[in-house]
Amino acid sequence: MNTVSSEGAIKVARHQDVTVIRLEGDVRLTLCLSFDQFIHDLFQHREQPRACDHSVVFDLCEAESIDSTTLGLMAKIAIEGSSHGARNPVVMTSNESITRLLESMGFDDIFDIVPAEQLNIGGLPAAGSVAQVQQAAVTPTSIYPIDERYHSPSTDATAPAEDAVRAKVIEAHQYLMSMNAKNHDTFKPLVEALEGQA
Repeated sequence: MNTVSSEGAIKVARHQDVTVIRLEGDVRLTLCLSFDQFIHDLFQHREQPRACDHSVVFDLCEAESIDSTTLGLMAKIAIEGSSHGARNPVVMTSNESITRLLESMGFDDIFDIVPAEQLNIGGLPAAGSVAQVQQAAVTPTSIYPIDERYHSPSTDATAPAEDAVRAKVIEAHQYLMSMNAKNHDTFKPLVEALEGQA
């Protein structure tokens, strides 16, 4: 029985050269500005020496659903990382519907998708040692919700905040569109509609 709250959260932990990004519950675009600020900091970190040795692992085992904006920002990490010579991020998932969604959108071309049970039996491809991933993922004091450390800008001004969210939703879906022709055709009407509102 799944006891995870439906309220969505994105939590992050780092250990040595591994960053674990854990998605929990129903993850929606309300977290997109905070998540994008985290991504900005992640790529600043990668500009440091040995950045190509840094691994990103997405832990989706406690995710119930993930909206397309969040998926687009996940794609941003993989696509921008690849342009800087980084290895593919790893996705751990135990939810078959989420796995099917990722594969249907072509995420298996830019991510290494690994069943959660593989962590216990043999390690993760190109993602550092199992011990590193486990240490980063399960140490409570090292995990923090991104919306506590990265605050959305202009929260006191409704219109600017809405504009910022709209721009981030557009950007996220443009990353999805860039992955393959199917995604391009699927999300083009949404992006054009949002651009028309700007």
